[in-house]
Amino acid sequence: AALAAGTEGDLYGIILIAGTGTVALGYGRAGRVERTAGWGPRFLDAGSGYDLGHRALAAVAEGADGRGPKTALEAAVLGHCGCASLEELLKWAYASNDWAPIAALARVAIQCAAEGDPVAAGLVERACEALASSVAITCRKLGLSQGDGQVPVVLGGGMVSEPSSLLARTLAARVAEKVPRARILFPKVEPALGAALLARDSSLLR
Repeated sequence: AALAAGTEGDLYGIILIAGTGTVALGYGRAGRVERTAGWGPRFLDAGSGYDLGHRALAAVAEGADGRGPKTALEAAVLGHCGCASLEELLKWAYASNDWAPIAALARVAIQCAAEGDPVAAGLVERACEALASSVAITCRKLGLSQGDGQVPVVLGGGMVSEPSSLLARTLAARVAEKVPRARILFPKVEPALGAALLARDSSLLR
């Protein structure tokens, strides 16, 4: 349904979901389906919100220790988490086993990167590289890397919900580099409407 939301009902191409987790799903013309990533937070799912948020948290610790450069992420993460000190942040980090609070730090990293922080920018670039690789690998699995015509690549999920954001723009550029045939799209309708479009097209074929 997410792919159909971007292609207006055509179930062909690649859908990359980038949110708390991430997965790339590919659909060939003959009904073949391939998946890359989507293993879940325990496997980090490179490029996901959890992965980016986790790395942002680590960058704060590295900067505080002197193992890495100082970064604007420290103040931004403390503010986001409502912590007055790094000691409070340490307690916050271990207060829950929920993935969502860590994944929410991805937006903090993206904002710091957009404001010019080099550490955050490096994390965003790394995330986009990983996400674009998932798209490219899925294309190869389906044999879509070669040939004529364009391959629809729909970028969806909370991390790219704003096409003009730094992460969305960087990701689109990396996908274009790795998959020259890609026609990059953002969902034009909600996934629920995408499902309705699929149902409509299926009924027309009966």
